Amino acid sequence: MRMRPWPYTWPCRWPRPRGALACLALLAAAWRAQAAVTIHARVDRYDIDYVVNGDLTYTATSVRDDTLLTARGLDLRDRAAFTFHPATQSVQVLEAWTEEPDGERVPVTASNIFTRPSAAADDSPGFTTTETTTVLFPRLREGAHTHISWRFVQRRPAVTGFNVWEEPPSAEAVTAMRVRITAPEGVALHWGGRGFAVESDVTHGVRHVTARIAGMPPGEPERNMVAWSDVRPLFLAATVPDLAAVGAIYYRQSERQAAPTPALSALATRIAAGRTGREAARAVYDYVARRIRYVAIYLDPESSWIPHPAEEVLRQGYGDCKDHVVLMQALLAALGIRAEPVLIDWSDAYRPLPIATPWAFNHVIVWLPDYHLYANPTDPYAPFGALDRRLAGKQAVLATPDGEAVTTPPSTPADETYRWDAQATVLPDGTIDGQARMTVSPRLESDLRDTIADAASLPALADRMLAATPEGGTGDITATDPRDLDIPFTLSATWHSPHGLPLNGRVAYLTVPVGVDFKRIATLRDLVDGDPHHRYPVIAGARDYAWRIALRLPPGRMATDLPPPVDVDNAAGSYRASYALDGDTLTVTRRLVIDHDVYSPSQYEDLRALVYAPLDDARSVIPLLERDAAR
Repeated sequence: MRMRPWPYTWPCRWPRPRGALACLALLAAAWRAQAAVTIHARVDRYDIDYVVNGDLTYTATSVRDDTLLTARGLDLRDRAAFTFHPATQSVQVLEAWTEEPDGERVPVTASNIFTRPSAAADDSPGFTTTETTTVLFPRLREGAHTHISWRFVQRRPAVTGFNVWEEPPSAEAVTAMRVRITAPEGVALHWGGRGFAVESDVTHGVRHVTARIAGMPPGEPERNMVAWSDVRPLFLAATVPDLAAVGAIYYRQSERQAAPTPALSALATRIAAGRTGREAARAVYDYVARRIRYVAIYLDPESSWIPHPAEEVLRQGYGDCKDHVVLMQALLAALGIRAEPVLIDWSDAYRPLPIATPWAFNHVIVWLPDYHLYANPTDPYAPFGALDRRLAGKQAVLATPDGEAVTTPPSTPADETYRWDAQATVLPDGTIDGQARMTVSPRLESDLRDTIADAASLPALADRMLAATPEGGTGDITATDPRDLDIPFTLSATWHSPHGLPLNGRVAYLTVPVGVDFKRIATLRDLVDGDPHHRYPVIAGARDYAWRIALRLPPGRMATDLPPPVDVDNAAGSYRASYALDGDTLTVTRRLVIDHDVYSPSQYEDLRALVYAPLDDARSVIPLLERDAAR
């Protein structure tokens, strides 16, 4: 989540140059070509005007009119809210009212306006002092219109300069939206976007940039889609020349906070305990990730970008992403190990932005150049050097004296491996008893450690997992301490499923037991359910998962017809399965490889075909015939 200049109900900004009417018409036609969606609320007008001064202070005025068409529309726009930093910014409601369907106008009064500490300030006292002004519109009902005008003043320039991020509301139709920036010609302003028509000119030493968009329906979310900012129109403006400059700004703001003090140096020596190099760095990472509680305040270009001093972070025992990194830097510096902050986006957005902007980043991780690895110490369950999917293949910037734009390594199936190896027995009464051992790659450890740590009890977790299987039952899980990153993470489970296989009649029909499995094949259905025709890229997640079970069949029964082997290999990945019978033991092996994190709409057909292969295979039925009946 990013804080943006107009953070009330998904702000929007739109550009259009003179002569771009054809572009606007094509854009509107493209959106109309979408499947029809229900319009619950409509933005009738949304105008935003930025007036920028030479020192990059500025005033922004917005006017917005909405029509609320349904009960859901009332929920969407029954209020307007604006979050700001009171030390450097101010917000004023210029005018606001509700117009009822019969035309009566009901003005917003002081009793409808509230300014309170923001949700972030409440959740994280001492980390942010932002406030939120909220306007509750009076006498709303379906068919009502709302009107509001704000004035926002940036009294002191932000350390990152002047920045604009505007996008249409994803949940509402938009009739017309306009963003205008007025700034002295000497201000080094850059702008760009997607889906907006933009025009600019310079008159008498003043630059005018205008962005417009019109005739847009609400977005229709799709399952497992990328972030809206990857697929919806947006307009950006900034005064930073490039991403390297963003890194250099952060370096200047944070470097003094990472200085090792005598106390920190002594602590670093104790943590290292004689270890050097990479192993010493691992010990420091494990200490910070385990001991410092993460307070989730997202990187905000409108704030100071200054972490707390490293020794204060240690004393408090909690911090945001900046604080985790600054403490790790200080401890590593005391051991002579280099560590650099890395600004990055930690979300489901994958598409690079059209211009360099501080808004590209909402998180800080650390880069250890001597070992060529990134680490995310704010994740208490991620092993050293493991980045989760939302940090892989991302545009980032090193916070060094000059800054450096980089890209984190993309995901591969080898980054997320899961192996489930089980043995089970079907007893004469149809009860299934089983045990399994699971091994996972470091990236996947984070999710599973979190799941184990969050469980009320491990037997309760096993029972809940079994309740989602065809055979059901009760079970237990054995795991190493999920918070101890110093030791390898291991998982095993046992389960007991009464009536796991109904034995009624001469023929029993067996499906391969699922048991206690953290990556059940059935969960893949989330990737294929819903509309098979996607408009937006789909997040699948690169992976390499394998399952093996040796199942002893019940006495007096024999398998008469095994499923055929499965071998699917296409542009999305591969799936293979085999069935082998050795005496009374049936061994089933399955392996799914998904090659990439994200698939475009044109690639979805291959992904869908790939995912259906294990889903269909897992539902295969194996007839078990009574031996006497087989004679």
